Amino acid sequence: HLEMLHMIKVIFLAGPKEETIDDFWKMIWEQKATIVVMVTRCEEGSKVKCAKYWPSMEEETASYGDIIVSINECKVCPDYIIQKLHINHRRDKSAGRDVTHIQFTSWPDHGVPDDPHLLLKLRRRVNTLSNFFSGPIVVHCSAGVGRTGTYIGIDAMLEGLEAEGRVDVYGYIAKLRRQRCLMVQVEAQYILIHHALVEYVQYGETEVFVSELPNYLSQMKKKDSLSDPSLLEAEFQRLPLYRNWQNQKAGRKEENRQKNRSTTVIPYDYNRVLFKHEEEWNRESEQDVDSSDEDSDCEEETNKYINASFIPSYWVQNGIIATQGPLPETIGDFWNMVYQKKVKVIVMLTDNQETKYAD
Repeated sequence: HLEMLHMIKVIFLAGPKEETIDDFWKMIWEQKATIVVMVTRCEEGSKVKCAKYWPSMEEETASYGDIIVSINECKVCPDYIIQKLHINHRRDKSAGRDVTHIQFTSWPDHGVPDDPHLLLKLRRRVNTLSNFFSGPIVVHCSAGVGRTGTYIGIDAMLEGLEAEGRVDVYGYIAKLRRQRCLMVQVEAQYILIHHALVEYVQYGETEVFVSELPNYLSQMKKKDSLSDPSLLEAEFQRLPLYRNWQNQKAGRKEENRQKNRSTTVIPYDYNRVLFKHEEEWNRESEQDVDSSDEDSDCEEETNKYINASFIPSYWVQNGIIATQGPLPETIGDFWNMVYQKKVKVIVMLTDNQETKYAD
């Protein structure tokens, strides 16, 4: 148990094993919890991280000891899955209750999320469901210390920031460890908490409900005076440039420089599009070797360079390829990339004739 600043209690624990699922649901019933935050996938790589302790939409209902769990809705979003569950007790005649299960699915197998905004977004989703009457919030990952401590640390520090305008990350994590060992398990998680706080302080809440968008835009376009920028213009100026925040070694190699239309727009190495030399591709095709978009672990020498980056769409991690307009000497590479990545739609947002204006 942990009591947060807003007086709502949090229960943090290890992810249930097959033999502890019944106990898990018994705890949910007895503690009157109505929100479960799961910060892991059931399996990551070849390792089981947590038992699947809820029924599928096909199963509809499952029994775990005395607790009967029904699933009413499952909404799959890019970074999390929200499931609406309902629980009843076989021997307790009191009314059943609804439980919302939110599973965060974008924590990488190794390390921490690159974008702290994802955890800020998860927190917002949880907080829209939470109130004084919703019982304690249950948070777990696999061991219930690393990712769990990171999420709770971000949540608690943002509460302190909103209430008092200051934070004490070190002091709070030390307090967490007095209640459960190894909370915030590795240095990268500790750093992630700080990154999330900085992002929140710099940019605040930027999400807008659709119903509020017209009025929000109208307010953002207003100016105090003709010489002052509007709130919308000021917000654009605050957008981070992120220049040189990741390696761009491939695009800056001497043999690849002439393949870049602009020396200021170089793809980052971590998400650049890799495709094979035509001879290598033909050889693998003959051997029926399937090539996927997740080929970033291929040897550098077997891949060609093109100024293109994978961009996440709303639903798919590598759903979009953003690339420069092909140069005369890169047209062949462009079409090889289109073929190897199985591209079906190309959207061209420029004329063939270049202008002096920005893209």
